[in-house]
Amino acid sequence: MVYLAGWSLVYFTLLTSAINRYRGRAFGFFTILFFAFIAIFRGATGTDTANYELIFENLFLENFSSVVEPAFGLLGFFLTELLGSAQLGVRAVSVLFYILVGFYYYRSDRNEAFVLLAYLAPAFFYIYSMNGLRIGIASILLLLAVQSLRRGCASKSGVTALVSVLCHYTIVFSIAYIAINHLKNIKWKYLLFLGVTSLVVFYVAQEHILLKINLYLDFESPNPLSGLSKVIVVIILISGVMFSNLPSSMRNKIIFLTILFTGLAFTVASYSYAGLRILDLISFALAIIILMAHFEVKQLLNWKIKLSFILAGFTSAAFLYRGFLIEAGQGKSPFLPYKMIGELF
Repeated sequence: MVYLAGWSLVYFTLLTSAINRYRGRAFGFFTILFFAFIAIFRGATGTDTANYELIFENLFLENFSSVVEPAFGLLGFFLTELLGSAQLGVRAVSVLFYILVGFYYYRSDRNEAFVLLAYLAPAFFYIYSMNGLRIGIASILLLLAVQSLRRGCASKSGVTALVSVLCHYTIVFSIAYIAINHLKNIKWKYLLFLGVTSLVVFYVAQEHILLKINLYLDFESPNPLSGLSKVIVVIILISGVMFSNLPSSMRNKIIFLTILFTGLAFTVASYSYAGLRILDLISFALAIIILMAHFEVKQLLNWKIKLSFILAGFTSAAFLYRGFLIEAGQGKSPFLPYKMIGELF
């Protein structure tokens, strides 16, 4: 029930804003704090929580790069040493995630604030703060990088994007997907910086990257229809793009590239876990692409694309909860039943 309470708060906040035309951020911050409470004060909850605790316990500064990406490895090492406990170190990563979310929300414009609450919160917050911690930190850093770009801080954006890559290498795909969609509007110096940085990162960490690629390719999908939930969510979002106020050329480009990449990823997902990872990245990055497109033409989201974000968020939450119920009680730290941190001690 605790997860349903968080999602209910999201829709209460959206409904309150719609009915009363409330433009403040108090309800939004309260919703973020509620999600944060669930993640920070969890016990043996969250599929990969137990794995991250084990990683943090065995994390030594001289060999962290062979375990996880360097920036996340340093973060885990520092937090574990500071707090004296791998369990607390893992929860501290969740604290950092929601601090970054709160900072993004504080600096957001109306479009960014809406997408964060209507889509990103129900679709990703539980997973990215209680399970996929590396991709969670990398993803919120990518959001902040794009936000800085919108605010005219290209150098800050580049550095933030670099740190996000060093937290999870696969975020490079998201950056490339976003850049391809906005190639004409992103300065070549920024693309050159990201390109050179990506090559340097690959050269330095090629052993780790190739190991992960082989692991994903060898890890078979649960069934041929794996990833269908993400495909449905992507279809809902591009339907919103179709009925948005964006110029037709921009709409067509976003829709075409998204269908192309999603189709390829879904094909791969039918036999490899790598495809599932790419679908997850697409479903997150697509929201960023839509936000960037509206900023470029200086438009607010119309009601049709807002509805698509709400439906996509609700659909994601439904599929997530279904997964929680199916996997209840399985493994060392399933999402259900939810346990408080006090049970760790």
